[in-house]
Amino acid sequence: MTPRGSLAVIDNSQPLEFTGKDSKECERFISAVLKHAFAQGMQRDDAWIADFVATCLAEDALRWWLGLDEVTQGSWKLLRRAMALKYQPLFSGASGEEAEKFVQMVYQRARDAGKQGDNRWIMEFVPTCLEGDALRWYASLDRSTRTEWDSFQQAIFSRYPNDDGLNPDLSASSIVPTPAAALPISRPPRQRGRIRLTIDLNPAQYYVSKRIAEAGLFLVTSSLGDALEVEHDGGPEPLRELYISENQVQGFDVVGIVWCDATQDNDPTNFAAVGPINSQTNKWAGKSTLLRGPVLTKVWRMTPAPSGSNDSSLSVVSQNVRLYGSSTEIVGFVLLHPTPPEQKNIS
Repeated sequence: MTPRGSLAVIDNSQPLEFTGKDSKECERFISAVLKHAFAQGMQRDDAWIADFVATCLAEDALRWWLGLDEVTQGSWKLLRRAMALKYQPLFSGASGEEAEKFVQMVYQRARDAGKQGDNRWIMEFVPTCLEGDALRWYASLDRSTRTEWDSFQQAIFSRYPNDDGLNPDLSASSIVPTPAAALPISRPPRQRGRIRLTIDLNPAQYYVSKRIAEAGLFLVTSSLGDALEVEHDGGPEPLRELYISENQVQGFDVVGIVWCDATQDNDPTNFAAVGPINSQTNKWAGKSTLLRGPVLTKVWRMTPAPSGSNDSSLSVVSQNVRLYGSSTEIVGFVLLHPTPPEQKNIS
């Protein structure tokens, strides 16, 4: 058995060394350390392994280690966790599959650090894992997307979709495979319609307009010809996106909501507004100083039309909370509140 504190190595001709090059080197190093500790019969000695690891560090890894506190330096359990957080895999934006693995990695790292519910910690961790195109794209996002994990997930999956040849802003006709030898895409065709606003005790019909106000929000109209046409994917998804048909709003391809502030809870004073969103950047059309909260697009719940009717019921759900419209805003915009329906007049 190697005495405690000795400078043992796995192979006398090739001493174990970790320079901090990347996540792969870190994984190989941790694996080699565990094997070496087992071979020495010291696999349960937390401090011995930490002391051994310190003798194997060089270059960037050594400089990083010197900046750690003494408690972390002296514990392999803490040091191993710190190494995994420091030398995590980087996301470059190569594919949709890489984006999915990146999001999974963030969840795992947050759980390992005991921060799975800490939005601030997660969003401070995310940019340290980006490089290349993904890092430049991240820098172009609005502040709310860069600080809200839910918004960021929607943005990254819109920017880097699954590698099935489909993009979120494609129309129904463009997703039909044209080559004779191409396999058919097994997903329901998109359905098209308009968003009609139903107001209690008011027989008039109002719609979400294709026109937007200076504030960047959709206006409300009583003219069917002025109503915004939207599309949605059929299927069983509980929440979905609404796509803006045929480029009716230049530069924006989905209908979403933007919150007044960062709190998305049952506070009745908080509200969200409906407006056009660019799915690639997750930015909305407005520049209001009041609406600075998260921008969300996958919030629409579609209830099938009852027998004998062609109208499906549309509702908005954010953070598992259903939102309700307010009739006081019907003359201008569509504003949404996390308030019980009996206190609101729009369904």
